[in-house]
Amino acid sequence: MLEKIYSYIESSTATLVELETELCKRPALSPDSGGVGELDKVEFLQSWLKAHGITQLERHDAPDSRAKGGVRP
Repeated sequence: MLEKIYSYIESSTATLVELETELCKRPALSPDSGGVGELDKVEFLQSWLKAHGITQLERHDAPDSRAKGGVRP
C-alpha cells in the first residue's frame, strides 16, 4: 500500500507544484496584519478542487466585516 501512495505522489508532482504556485500567487493575510483575508485563495482552491474531481466540499466562514466579502473562510 505504501508503494502505491509513493507512486501516486511521484506521478502527481507537476500538478502539485502547479497548485502550490497558484496558491502562492494569492496572499492570504488577515486584516490584523494589513491583508484582506483568505477569500481569494479559498475561492481559487475550491475551483481547482472541483476541476480535479473533488466536488463534495464544505466551507465554514466566520463573519469579519474587515475582510474581503465580509467573511474569513
